[in-house]
Amino acid sequence: DYSCFALPYWDWTEENPDHDIKDWVILNSGLSGVGDSNDDDKCVTGNFGRGEYVPYDGDCLKRPTDPSGTISDASTLYNYMTQWENYGSYWNKLVYPHNNAHCAIGNGDTRGQLCAMTSPDDPIFYLIHSFVDFQYSLWQDCRDHELVSNDDITSNMYDGHIYKLDDDLDFGILSYQEWTDIKHNPVTVRDMHSIEDWNVIYDKGDYFERATVENDESICQDKINPLWFKDITTSRRRLKDASDNEEYSRDVFNKISAKYGCHKSSTSDKKTELYKTWAQMDCQFLTIGNNCARPKYFDDCSDIERDRYVEGTGQFDIDITLEELKSKVADYPCMVE
Repeated sequence: DYSCFALPYWDWTEENPDHDIKDWVILNSGLSGVGDSNDDDKCVTGNFGRGEYVPYDGDCLKRPTDPSGTISDASTLYNYMTQWENYGSYWNKLVYPHNNAHCAIGNGDTRGQLCAMTSPDDPIFYLIHSFVDFQYSLWQDCRDHELVSNDDITSNMYDGHIYKLDDDLDFGILSYQEWTDIKHNPVTVRDMHSIEDWNVIYDKGDYFERATVENDESICQDKINPLWFKDITTSRRRLKDASDNEEYSRDVFNKISAKYGCHKSSTSDKKTELYKTWAQMDCQFLTIGNNCARPKYFDDCSDIERDRYVEGTGQFDIDITLEELKSKVADYPCMVE
């Protein structure tokens, strides 16, 4: 149904180490916050609270948090990336900031899923690992590994002990599902050498600037492949305060919930429609330019009859001119733009 898929990463080096963990951006992003201090199990509330989400391990998502937990800054990750030429040596360093990110949120006076073997129970798991993959791809790119064909990979580029280059990757139960591609086309480590082969591009974000990735003395200078890393962040709205996005997101949810008449007893199809629309509008907010007036709610053209047949699709679409479309968002100059 979609032409592309985007998975966010959590750049934990952006979090202010002087802030209380409960104030971290990642814990105010709609993925629920720290565990309830009045709950012995430190279960979270909100979108992933009891009654809204059931983890594989236990009856609630636990985030006890470790007040003494530390996370690595951008310069530390950059130094690891530049100092180690061998894959094994680099991974043995990168694994520690990875572990710290897990357990700063998932470990305290009790243990939460994020600091245990059931860490995929916590949605932040996927954002942590997206950033780990970001770091590994940067390590590759700054050494021009993308210029090396899959048939010429050296042991410096990859010398894993669990998987050899031509071993099939184990995707668990997914490997046995008929609807998955990997059921019929197994993937090896060698196949994963280049993210370009998988149409993956990372947003440089703020990390490149804070880590001075491309400064005059960097091993990455003039080596960053625009097909691997792209400067997307500067062209989208940056959130100065996490609460700003939270306020907007809550406002959108309430309005489209009222529009679709969605509540806990609604059908799964109706809930799906609600969440899809909510996600789309959140995305639109994040991609509007820096100086934009923030749209609270706008006409989505859903009241226009679909009476124009689109050749080759078997579907009908609305008929609307650009001027008519612009008039519907006239109160939001950046949306007009």
